[in-house]
Amino acid sequence: MPSPEQSGGTSGDVDGGATGGIDPSPTATSPTSLPSSPDVEADLAKLNRRISQLNKKIDQLPTKRDLADALRAFADELDKPE
Repeated sequence: MPSPEQSGGTSGDVDGGATGGIDPSPTATSPTSLPSSPDVEADLAKLNRRISQLNKKIDQLPTKRDLADALRAFADELDKPE
């Protein structure tokens, strides 16, 4: 059952008598209204470099097919008589 805040109810039990649901006007600033500064731009540049590094590492990871082939080859080696 939704709380009075979520359902827009007017019960004073949980919300202390507040009426209405979730506030439709957020108070946080949107990303487009952030001031541009050298620190923010430097941080974004660092993030972009890190994302690029991680993407390169992801590209180097073996695929499911590669792993399955390696596992089959290993199982075949184990099955060989000595």
